[in-house]
Amino acid sequence: MPNNRKIIMIVAVAILIALAAFITITSSPSGSKVGSTPSPTPGPGVQYSGTDALIRQGVSSNNLENLKFAIFKFNRDAKTVTIANADHAHSMAPDGAAIDSVAFDITIDQTTYKGDLLSVGLESAKLTLKDPKTKTLVYDSGVVKVDRK
Repeated sequence: MPNNRKIIMIVAVAILIALAAFITITSSPSGSKVGSTPSPTPGPGVQYSGTDALIRQGVSSNNLENLKFAIFKFNRDAKTVTIANADHAHSMAPDGAAIDSVAFDITIDQTTYKGDLLSVGLESAKLTLKDPKTKTLVYDSGVVKVDRK
């Protein structure tokens, strides 16, 4: 019988540790939803131009905000962002899901990159930036979803 109590005690402690870890991971000080990103706080005066070309290519207004947040994560001090030569691509993933991406040239404070905005539904997006000469990946935002409370 003492061995059974020991096993029960070990299992109970393991459950409590797992519960504490789960609560720590899923809670956040801002009270935002799990898996979402708090609303961006870009610096004042960031000047965006060319975003209308992205809208014309089918980028949702939510994903335009996700793009702005991804740029903010890449360069918190950016003052000007210019988007040009937007080109839409629509394809199918192996699982049959639709994938929408828009490739474009993006200049952030006089540095130009090849950008690609992958729309993950209407609410989430992923931005990648590449060096236009070497095609080397410079930045991958991961999936971004701005909390729109």
